[in-house]
Amino acid sequence: MGAAHRKFRVAAGIAAVSIVVLAAGPALAARTRPVAAAPGTAAVDLGTLPGGTGSGAMGVNPAGQIVGYSSVSGAVGVKAVLWDRSGPASFRITGLGTLPGGEGSFASGINAAGLVVGSSGVTGASHAAVWTPNGSGSFGVADLGTLPGGLLSSAFRVNDAGVIAGYSDTAQAVTHAAVWVPTGSGSYRMTDLGALPGDTLAFATAIDSNGRVAGLCANAAGDGHGAVWSPTGSGSFSVDHLLPLPGATSSSATAINDAGLVTGSSFGSAGPERAVAWITEQ
Repeated sequence: MGAAHRKFRVAAGIAAVSIVVLAAGPALAARTRPVAAAPGTAAVDLGTLPGGTGSGAMGVNPAGQIVGYSSVSGAVGVKAVLWDRSGPASFRITGLGTLPGGEGSFASGINAAGLVVGSSGVTGASHAAVWTPNGSGSFGVADLGTLPGGLLSSAFRVNDAGVIAGYSDTAQAVTHAAVWVPTGSGSYRMTDLGALPGDTLAFATAIDSNGRVAGLCANAAGDGHGAVWSPTGSGSFSVDHLLPLPGATSSSATAINDAGLVTGSSFGSAGPERAVAWITEQ
């Protein structure tokens, strides 16, 4: 897998967004509640599944459908959920269920067609999952699997073409960024995106409509490096390093738009984390 290493210009901001928000959601379920608000209105409590005490919202599509997770009375962990608008300031919650043998699940992304992605427990492991609307208000769930020999995988985002970005363990228990491309009839082809040269770990956190993927790579010492993977047209991807701000040592990417603008964070061993945008130089 080649590294094109195109130059990126970095623009600094004041606020910071961390990749850990994606990973920390389930642990917060017992003490958080998602809310939705519009200009001139009060925040709306999206609620929980029956008997639940906490929930969190992780993604929203143009139709206003919201996905996330909710605790459930008497259940282990949390369950993936979807909120549909049921009135001007109210939402209806739907439990999305789990893969066979799973006790918990978690939804993190939804596209314009209502395709939901996340993760679900399975017997002895946790796998990336996709929930497909069946037209009657319910969803079918499918296991996206792992890289060969892996036990764990998770899906973070899905674009409107149905291409899914996330990560998977390998047989060596090393985490690699991955994408799942739909091949028809509800099946997907999984591609290992690998990592930047010198790094061993990689996570994909965002994808645009062109199939470009943004995320984070890290080396054995735990130093993080923002990365963007671009499709080459042959089913493979090139990877580029998103450099941190001058004086900083690490970076991570959390979002990408269709113009190729990537956003994330830059940070070092000392000093505050800074929000950044990487703009491709022409």
